[in-house]
Amino acid sequence: MNGETFDPNLVDEKIRQFYENTAAYRMDVWAQSYFPSNIALWLLVSTICRKVNQLNFPIRALDTAKGMTSEIVLLNTPEGNRKYTGWFRQVLGANRVIYTGFYMLGGVPLHDSLCIKVVFPMPDGNATVILRPSAGPNGEFLLSSAGSGFGDAGFYRIQKGKNVVRAWRINSLHETFRVYVDDGDVLRCDHNVRFLGLPVISLHYRIETN
Repeated sequence: MNGETFDPNLVDEKIRQFYENTAAYRMDVWAQSYFPSNIALWLLVSTICRKVNQLNFPIRALDTAKGMTSEIVLLNTPEGNRKYTGWFRQVLGANRVIYTGFYMLGGVPLHDSLCIKVVFPMPDGNATVILRPSAGPNGEFLLSSAGSGFGDAGFYRIQKGKNVVRAWRINSLHETFRVYVDDGDVLRCDHNVRFLGLPVISLHYRIETN
């Protein structure tokens, strides 16, 4: 991922170990939603997400009280070459999937360096998030979906219709991730989602080896 706008050598080695050996880690997660955006979040999760069992964001703090599973799924071509890497995360005790996503690196026209591309399968298409990586001043690994427009980082909805595939960028939806090592040498991640400039949900992860 080394490029003009990102130097991976500036990221804490403990974070790199997590991304290279993710299946060896477990995660505890705490969630906080914000009024009035949490009303729209509740409607989205209760009417759509639970039907397709995808992107079931926790609405209440106790929804994740029992923790979260973390499973890596590798998809190879018939020749044995790695095609996609899937990350499957489910809330324990509820059988609700928070994320079923395929992760890969890719370039976009309006950004010079490689970005992280996450594809979430949805009915008749997918939701795709393009995240720009950067390094923080204290070794943090930062990811942001903020971009300048179509063809840059952002949240995209891709849907298949009759003889056509439509893609549009949801400009008002933004995600940020901050993966860092705290003062107690514990690996953590802060994940924030904003819509129309308002905070929707914050997820805080504590990440430890199994």
